[in-house]
Amino acid sequence: MNLVVLKGRLARAPEVRTTGSGKSVVDFTIACDAGKDRQADFISCTAWDKTAELIGKWFPKGKEILLTGSVKVSRYETESGTRYKTYVLASRIEFCGGKETKASEAPDGIEEYTPLDDSELPF
Repeated sequence: MNLVVLKGRLARAPEVRTTGSGKSVVDFTIACDAGKDRQADFISCTAWDKTAELIGKWFPKGKEILLTGSVKVSRYETESGTRYKTYVLASRIEFCGGKETKASEAPDGIEEYTPLDDSELPF
């Protein structure tokens, strides 16, 4: 079974891109608490389609997130040889913490957030 569950904070603002075929994709990094006397672990993640769009809209830098997914390894060739990239392919995301988001956490172009009403959420 290949199942990953992560809880952490986005280490940088996610940037959603659109592929040539019109699919949304976002690469992002989650900083997960590694415990007392240890630095955080920074985990590379990728999400596609609606999940990517939700992350881009609702999860600015520093926002806490809970996700489930699977570990993927991609292989590619460079001039210096074969390279591998290991990442988590996010299949499901959830909000963590309170409903309020601080204005300092707002994505670029948004003045401030107001408390969210559950009826406003897209899922």
